[in-house]
Amino acid sequence: MQLFGGNATDAGDGGPISILGGTGGTSGNGGQVTISGGQAGASSNGNGGDLVIEPGPKDGSGINGSVKVSDENGNVVIQVGPTDNTLGFFSATPVVQPTLTALSTAADIVAALQALGLSA
Repeated sequence: MQLFGGNATDAGDGGPISILGGTGGTSGNGGQVTISGGQAGASSNGNGGDLVIEPGPKDGSGINGSVKVSDENGNVVIQVGPTDNTLGFFSATPVVQPTLTALSTAADIVAALQALGLSA
């Protein structure tokens, strides 16, 4: 199955598509939306299907699309792109990644793990 927003028939933009969970009734929760890759066939030893989210490519001097994850208020909190393989986290405290070399000691490794909150 394919959902299609429609091509522009003149100089305008292509049509958007929205997939929305159902609105809850009085004192009810909003409906969940799940997008899943396909399940492998029974007894097939096949792989499960990937979930691919891919932005649109640019034309000429335009800018490639981005993949964005927004919070409940529409604020972008994670963005991939639009420039070459960039990843941005917004509304989050950045974490400086420790760097280890081939000459790192055990103490250096422990300190790096502690800086990441992965060790006491």
